[in-house]
Amino acid sequence: MTRQEYLNDLLNVYETVKVLSEKEDGSLLWLKSRKTGKEMVIRSTVRRLLIADFLRTVSYEHLPEVFDAVHLEDGDVILEEAIRGTTLDRILANRTLSYHDASRMLSCIADALTLIHGAGFVHRDVKPKNIMITESGVLKLIDFDASRIAVASDDTVRLGTAGFAAPEQYVGVSDRRADIFALGVLLNVMLTGAHPSEELPKNLRARRIVEKATAMNPEKRFASAEEFRIAL
Repeated sequence: MTRQEYLNDLLNVYETVKVLSEKEDGSLLWLKSRKTGKEMVIRSTVRRLLIADFLRTVSYEHLPEVFDAVHLEDGDVILEEAIRGTTLDRILANRTLSYHDASRMLSCIADALTLIHGAGFVHRDVKPKNIMITESGVLKLIDFDASRIAVASDDTVRLGTAGFAAPEQYVGVSDRRADIFALGVLLNVMLTGAHPSEELPKNLRARRIVEKATAMNPEKRFASAEEFRIAL
């Protein structure tokens, strides 16, 4: 069965509330059951998202719930929870955050990364747009389209986002320390509104964390997301 055939079957039972994204390599749809009213997000992609198989086995408040991961002949279809809320980039569009608020939020994201890193995956696209704040105030790390099994091999497809992607991602190698780099950039953006190459935080503790997390040499960064969280 192809992805389109699977989606056609779904659309016999669900109606499309909105198209969240539509590209050549996949789509993201918000659907609602015609019978029960239950809503969910359907991610269709040409890639094999092996991390989805892991996510459907765990329940953690800072990660999206995955109901099913269907591997088809031309890609995957992932059934995820529909999250109501806003993204961090919308909040940062209007203001910067205090160190207290930024460290509290990033502690949640670091904990989510610790979980997926422990399962052998790297997110590879940690950025404000991929952090949701639900209507009840819970932070969730979303969008695993660029994720990979954390091995030092060619992974240049779906590099991540310029500015947040670690230098080694551009030469075909990234492990969990690539996510540490992104956490450092993210902390800097939350505090200053700028990339670390443009401006660093005035808070000396935050500055030290950013500088260590975004070191060009991965060996000089925090060794884990847990270590980053503790430093916060």
